[in-house]
This record gives sequence, structure tokens and C-alpha cells, in this order.
Amino acid sequence: MRAAGGLLREIRRPRFRTHLWEPFVAAGMPEGRVAELVGALEQLGPLAEGVVVMTLRQAIQQLAESFVAAEADRLGIAIPRPGASGA
Repeated sequence: MRAAGGLLREIRRPRFRTHLWEPFVAAGMPEGRVAELVGALEQLGPLAEGVVVMTLRQAIQQLAESFVAAEADRLGIAIPRPGASGA
């Protein structure tokens, strides 16, 4: 999850700085545009949520696949992987 958060920061930080913060500073940091900055930051919430859900989904899938593979080895059976060609 930390990796996902780091990825999110690296994706958004340069864009926020370039497209919102720098123009805000160049305009003299007008009080009337603070709401625009806050709104932009609030939009990061759903993006962050999506990144966390995707990261957890992948981690759980990898854990399940690893468990099934280990159990198949322990039992000496072959379990076809989803999407693997059966022919």
C-alpha cells in the first residue's frame, strides 16, 4: 500500500504543481482561488481509493494463486490456471 501511495504522489505531484500551484503563485496567490486548489486536492481521494483497491486486489490474487500452487504441489496434483489452454 505504501508503494501505491508513493506511485500516486509521483503521478499527481508534478501535475498539481505545474497546472495549479505555479499559476496560483504567479497570480500572487489570490485568496479567491484557494477553493480551486482545495477542490483539486479533494479529487485525489477517489483516485487514491482506486489505487488502493487495485493494489489490494492484486495482492490478494497473488496470495491466493501462491496458496493454491503450494497446496497442489503438497498434494501432488495439477491444478490448471485460469485462462490456461487445456488443449
